[in-house]
Amino acid sequence: MERVILFEIGSFAVKACEIELTRKPRPPLWLAHRTLPEGAHADPDVSGKVLRDLIKEVGTKTRRARAILSDPDLVVRSLDVPAQSEKEISVALGFAMTELLPLPLEELVVDYEGTLGRGGIRADVVMAGAPRIVLERLWEAAKVASLRLDRIEVGSLCAARAGAALSNEGEGFYLVEVGARSSTIEVVEDGHPQLVRSLPTGGESVTSDLSIQLGIAVDQAEGLKRRVAYAAEESVPDQLAAAKDVVNRQVSLVVEEVARSIDYFSIQRGLSEISRLLLVGGSAPLLTLKQTLAERTGLSVEQPGPRRVLRLIDCDQLVPEGGGNWIEIVGAVLREWDRRAAKKKGGVHFANLLPAEVGARNRVRHQVGVAAGALVLAAGLLGVPTALLVQSERSAAAAEQQAASEEAVVATQVNSLSRYAQLASSVSQRSTMVTETLSGSVPWPQVLTQIAGVAPGDSWITQFSAQAPSLATTATTATAAGGGSAGTGSPLTFSMQGCSQFAPVNWLNSVGKLGFISNLWVSTSNLQSPGQGCSQPAPGQAGLTAFTGTAQLEQAFGSYRADTYLKAIGVTRP
Repeated sequence: MERVILFEIGSFAVKACEIELTRKPRPPLWLAHRTLPEGAHADPDVSGKVLRDLIKEVGTKTRRARAILSDPDLVVRSLDVPAQSEKEISVALGFAMTELLPLPLEELVVDYEGTLGRGGIRADVVMAGAPRIVLERLWEAAKVASLRLDRIEVGSLCAARAGAALSNEGEGFYLVEVGARSSTIEVVEDGHPQLVRSLPTGGESVTSDLSIQLGIAVDQAEGLKRRVAYAAEESVPDQLAAAKDVVNRQVSLVVEEVARSIDYFSIQRGLSEISRLLLVGGSAPLLTLKQTLAERTGLSVEQPGPRRVLRLIDCDQLVPEGGGNWIEIVGAVLREWDRRAAKKKGGVHFANLLPAEVGARNRVRHQVGVAAGALVLAAGLLGVPTALLVQSERSAAAAEQQAASEEAVVATQVNSLSRYAQLASSVSQRSTMVTETLSGSVPWPQVLTQIAGVAPGDSWITQFSAQAPSLATTATTATAAGGGSAGTGSPLTFSMQGCSQFAPVNWLNSVGKLGFISNLWVSTSNLQSPGQGCSQPAPGQAGLTAFTGTAQLEQAFGSYRADTYLKAIGVTRP
């Protein structure tokens, strides 16, 4: 019976399970998790070794694996695309994803999920994509753990599948997952996420704020957070009372971001009929979070514990009630059951963010290993190495003769294609025209949306100015690539207002995570109205603060849209 390991590398732990690939759904054979060293989630060598030790301890011999990706740069959107062919879908997905994640197409991996309309003109699918560098960490970790990765599951789709299993069939709901370093908000309809938004705030931001505000070490702040945030003590000493105020303030920031996202989703998609919100994640039990969310949004808020979630795959007895967040693992198991059931029906495409070349390489290695094992076994059983050698020589001679024959056929075909030279010249001219037209083109609404998406909740933009790359800048970039002097990125200028003097620091930490912005800096900061401007100001730093900042847009924006468009329609520039 073939088996496969499902694993997720989170901020603080590696979680994994093993399932059997059978016709009928069966519970996982085991569940396990191991804590990661501080900051190791971004290091594939360290996380891979932790995963390898976990697999060794449970004693499994399986090497086939599937990873679950949960990352702030992961993009999931519902998309209306042409339904005639996979080629048309690839063009639509590639161009749509570069608008949402402003990177060259070759630096992204994109796939879709859904059923194409048969005989229709358009189809609604769910698009998922992520930067290739994010995915590289997963397959490198799998390689360190000696696992053969054949799929990368989308964490948002897994969470939505588990949430759907906790709901009535066809019921729409909001799914809010509060993690350690980030939180995710999903709008789920018909079992699929329609919109997904990641917020750069979570349980770790509470710990950091406690450490700064109370002047204590991070490990002390973590212990204090757990005493206050999870115990909800009524009678507490002065330090616990101050900590409770800090926790409540961070909870208010999370709730406000969630409420703003729900308002945006409702306006954009007309989702006023959704009345239910599922609150999950390792930091979901934060003090008053559930109650405050219900009061602010007017929704019915449910907080299913880990054991209720694991009961969906009959594994609740393996993990204690406080056993962390397993919603992605559970959703991945449910999706595997769905995928095996869908094979009989056909037509359903499940998203897979494992790059095609990596999957092909893993399959070839597996086939070579199987073939080598079979060859060794046959040689040992039959004892005829000389016969095998003769057969190998005959096969080589036949292959050489076949190659010569194919070479002659190819030469004939090349001659017959000479009439397309004029067409190739026309394509080259139009490619040049597209390049010149889109040179220096920047999707400013998407750039501003990306910046606003990671901006902290305690500051807001009052003025934004930018300059697109000019043709001269693009030419300078090309010179630099050839060994000349390097050009500079496009200048950006921000004017901001914040709730306190901590606002500039929070702005730098949040916006600085965007890969397409460099040289981010706050040049001036002035406390304009001490003691005013915030409903819950930071102690000792209260007041409306005005600050200005500068940054540079990476040079790739000067050319990537032309490259993306041409590659999407199958044209490669010389």
